[in-house]
Amino acid sequence: MNDKKKNTLLINRYFAAKNDNIKPYFDVSEIEELMFYFDELGDSDNYEEIILLGINLHPEENNLKIHAFEYFMHLKQYKKAIGFIESFDFDDGEYNISKSFFLLEGYCFLKDFEMVDTLVDKLIFEKEEDIEDIYDYTCDVIITAELYNESFIFVQKGLERKPDHLGLREINCNYLDVNERYEEAIVLCNELIDSDPYSFEYWHMLARIYLHQLKYEEAIDACDYALISAENEPSILLQKAYCYTMLESYGESLDLYLKVYKLENEDHSLKPYIAECCVKMERYDQGYTWLHDYIYDESIKKEPLVYLNYMECCAELDMHTEEQEIFNKLTVLYPENIILLYLKALQSTKAGDDEASIELLEQVLLKFSAFDIKPEIIMECYFKMGTLFLDVKAYQKGYEYFLKTKKIKNNYLELNLKLAECCLFLNKLKELTIYVKRLKVKEKKIFLKAYIIHSTFTVAENEQILNILEQKNKKKNE
Repeated sequence: MNDKKKNTLLINRYFAAKNDNIKPYFDVSEIEELMFYFDELGDSDNYEEIILLGINLHPEENNLKIHAFEYFMHLKQYKKAIGFIESFDFDDGEYNISKSFFLLEGYCFLKDFEMVDTLVDKLIFEKEEDIEDIYDYTCDVIITAELYNESFIFVQKGLERKPDHLGLREINCNYLDVNERYEEAIVLCNELIDSDPYSFEYWHMLARIYLHQLKYEEAIDACDYALISAENEPSILLQKAYCYTMLESYGESLDLYLKVYKLENEDHSLKPYIAECCVKMERYDQGYTWLHDYIYDESIKKEPLVYLNYMECCAELDMHTEEQEIFNKLTVLYPENIILLYLKALQSTKAGDDEASIELLEQVLLKFSAFDIKPEIIMECYFKMGTLFLDVKAYQKGYEYFLKTKKIKNNYLELNLKLAECCLFLNKLKELTIYVKRLKVKEKKIFLKAYIIHSTFTVAENEQILNILEQKNKKKNE
């Protein structure tokens, strides 16, 4: 009988017994085959039933209990995983210690460090010589789960017991990094490096701390030392590539991304990074080639920036039809994206649809408060909004947006000219004369010729009228 037919009969036996409400018998190998089958299906209910049946039929098989624990830990059902281990006794001393280690892992992931502390105290009391192993194991779990803040009190207590324990000190270093205490973290990380100068993990950690400080050159140096111990380690090469990107050294960044692409058997997820470097270096044909198949692969979820880079390649290569198609698709996929809303607003402006542009830009400005947006971008958006409101004769709103622009940059583009235009139609005579006086000669002539209503005066006469209006305004205020 072939394996496939054998497995089918085994599965049929299980379901037949279940339907008839009969407790079947399976040997250990059959239980494990059924566990594997339900695990592959992602059927946690039947997996749990078969593991309980297996433990009931074969209570001496500790491996079944451990399989159950690992399975529910994988599903992030930590309480259930702990329950499996707590409810069964292992039948020899060595497994009792292992059982406690499993419980340590479960409670760490459950973030119950009071219980972790209690278990550690119990283990230390019962078997003092294993204190190093106890902390080694617990620290590995904490580092894997990145529970640096949650484990802080536990770690400090551990350092009182074992001040030189490297695992505890590594967690403490990560804690300092996560809480932006970078200088303290660097001092501690260098001490760890002194204890093991060829540790890939410690150099990698130092590179990460420098990266968080935005010290990209120092991060690159730390990456280079890490690569001495772990040559061609993709995670370090990618970290180094990112640093070069932030330093706008796109050639070096591109070389590293290409290297990892080959090391990782042409990992498609790296294509956007490679293409971005090509776009930054104005190699638009290469950027287009790297992204073309990736963009049209519907099975891959893509960030808006990937589409924007592809659109830029299309624009520079005069492929405007494809550029517009991608943009239309983008606005459907990411209707709330700030950059896309802004681009769409600019398109509406070019098409002469000022109302649509105003509506879109208002959405953009509403979203700005939730993000760390550069002031230059906000200023540009404010100015654009003011201009649009001015074009549709909404002078008060236009004036408000120009004042917001002025707060960011006092002499931005033709800001004084725009403010003068708004003041004229809002009858703000005092402010009008102030802004007119700040105009450049050319701007002043444009303003006076274009916006003094029904004017038949010369430029000089118009200036005189404005001066008289200003004097009248002064008298009203006196």
